[in-house]
Amino acid sequence: MIRGGDLGGTHREESVAVTGLDDAAAREPGRRFGQDAVFAWTPGAWRVLACDTDAMSVSGWAASLRDRARSRTAG
Repeated sequence: MIRGGDLGGTHREESVAVTGLDDAAAREPGRRFGQDAVFAWTPGAWRVLACDTDAMSVSGWAASLRDRARSRTAG
């Protein structure tokens, strides 16, 4: 189970991660469960897919040495 939420920490909801779906198949359970959008991750991009249209927002990935050091100490 995955929990997502807003930056302020005032809203959280449980979610699931599913692998192997194309965009149309990923949007379907989002529509069924009343979601506005679903996330899609690939090695090249992070995308937000609208559930009721074909709209999407695409962002790339960024990494820094600072992020890597922090993740090593957190584990």
